[in-house]
Amino acid sequence: MNERTLFALTQYVAGDIDFCQFPDAEVVTQDGTPLNECAEEPALFQEWNENK
Repeated sequence: MNERTLFALTQYVAGDIDFCQFPDAEVVTQDGTPLNECAEEPALFQEWNENK
């Protein structure tokens, strides 16, 4: 992880947390599910980040 990918993660989850400033914060989806519990992640984030 670097500042660029943390910024992209902030945009991807469209949350209130700026992961560049709080890299240890828990990443959750809009419904509150931890992102690491989603079966399709991190593949969807990778695909989204490569295509933006």
